[in-house]
Amino acid sequence: MTEAYLGDRKLFSLSYFPAASYGYLQGIVTGWIAGWASDGFLKGKRWPVIALYNSVVLVTAIALAVLPLWEHLGGHFALYYLSGAGTNIAGLYFAWINEICGTDAEKRALSLAMSNDARFVLQSIVPNFVWKQVDYPKATKGLWYTAGLSIFLMFIIATVRYLHNRDKVLAIRAANVDKDQESESPGVYENYDDLDAKR
Repeated sequence: MTEAYLGDRKLFSLSYFPAASYGYLQGIVTGWIAGWASDGFLKGKRWPVIALYNSVVLVTAIALAVLPLWEHLGGHFALYYLSGAGTNIAGLYFAWINEICGTDAEKRALSLAMSNDARFVLQSIVPNFVWKQVDYPKATKGLWYTAGLSIFLMFIIATVRYLHNRDKVLAIRAANVDKDQESESPGVYENYDDLDAKR
């Protein structure tokens, strides 16, 4: 059996280039950094890391789409590796959903299920239409799709933040109203001895 070559490289060895970006190095390192940052100096805030990593995906997708392919191979190579930095933080999404919906088990279960289903659709079905093999090596359609998806995700992050903060304010107001009503209402006696004592 003869081995296939592309230039001076064995064809199978070319598979190691994307493995470092998406399969191993980027996924492990960026996942650790994201988890440590959100649990460490960000004190449990998930959305800043999600927004930052999403911004990296947005910028690299646009840069790869507009950069001429055959004139800047080094730039494409660097951007390709950098683009994997924002794709391996699913754990933060699920942690954020659990924290936001922590008081309502049904809402949490529904949100996690919908998020998981959307992830599978976006990772396994949509790429069949926007990341077609015939579009490579430039794959402009897929890159613009990724940029658009990143912009949409930024909108989702901002909307969820706004609604979550609004719900917290409403919950605090409701708790204060309940306290005021308790202080204004007459005392409730725990047993008949207390009632007798008051007479």
